[in-house]
Amino acid sequence: MSNTPTVYIVDDDKMACLSVAALVSSKNLAYACYLSAEEYLEKFVPGLPGCLVTDLKMLGMSGLDLQKKMVELQSTLPVILITAYASIPVAVESLKEGAYAFLEKSCLERDLWQTIQGALRQNRQLLAQREERLALEKIFATLTDRELEVLRRIAQGQPNKQVALALSVSVRTVEDRRRRIMQKVGSQSFAELMRLVVKAEQFLQTGR
Repeated sequence: MSNTPTVYIVDDDKMACLSVAALVSSKNLAYACYLSAEEYLEKFVPGLPGCLVTDLKMLGMSGLDLQKKMVELQSTLPVILITAYASIPVAVESLKEGAYAFLEKSCLERDLWQTIQGALRQNRQLLAQREERLALEKIFATLTDRELEVLRRIAQGQPNKQVALALSVSVRTVEDRRRRIMQKVGSQSFAELMRLVVKAEQFLQTGR
């Protein structure tokens, strides 16, 4: 999988697509053009770095529909919507749906490039967060069900005695499980363990 960021350009107007591509290319950045949202989705590969620049109004799936689809796919690619027909309600809807930006096609190249740069920065952050989360989930997956239950209760602020009573085990058993948890997770302190728990909170809530 390539680590080189790519600007994915989706527009059923070939000249408009090539115009954005020329700008991206002039900045020594990779790009890929698609003449429909459907074509792009057929070739979409999750996890690749970059951003998506798409026209709002296209034959078939619209840019806004594509944005919503990217959200469904849990894509980390920030989406920049561009249009020749500016509409405040549509702009507001797109941003609520998670679009990175909404621009008019008449905007200056400088503004488009600055927006693309911002989208790429956001993408790097999102990819880094995803990698960290996956690493944490892999670590927490080594815990047994009993250890996870102890960890959940400790994270809720329950003292060892209360945990022991709730689980019908001895305090020493809780302490032993807590010690094994810290060893498996690699935490040197309780505070560090809680920091990791917060980052993997959803994983701990849903279990495996």
